[in-house]
Amino acid sequence: MNKFRIIAIGKLPSEYQNISKHLITMLSNNTEIHELVSKKNSIEHEGELILSKISKLDFMILLDIKGSQFSSKKFADYLNKASMNYSNICFVIGGAFGVSQAVKARANSILSFSEMTFPHMLARIMLLEQIYRAITIKQGHPYHK
Repeated sequence: MNKFRIIAIGKLPSEYQNISKHLITMLSNNTEIHELVSKKNSIEHEGELILSKISKLDFMILLDIKGSQFSSKKFADYLNKASMNYSNICFVIGGAFGVSQAVKARANSILSFSEMTFPHMLARIMLLEQIYRAITIKQGHPYHK
């Protein structure tokens, strides 16, 4: 099974931490979350922090409102195809002001949950749940229905 990594600007508020821990446990602890705290209010600085956590061998998916949208089934298929060529799939959730051009340029793919705007902490929870759902779809488990 692939290793999933989520790189996010900002700390998850305490009211979301239990949900996050529960979903990570459901993912058999095969998912890491790197919370990056920027001491500067700069997307360039945040971009440097993000890129420092990504290997050249990682398949990087940036979450952005302008990205592609998938059904859960198509997302599962997409992750399955990516996992054939990459051992690590890395998701990036930028800060409140977006991400730098360098981060966008590094992305192998850009994903959007919706044209709606969601709080970053909720996007992280939604992402964890969709990763879990994708795994269950791949395994033929009925969870996703």
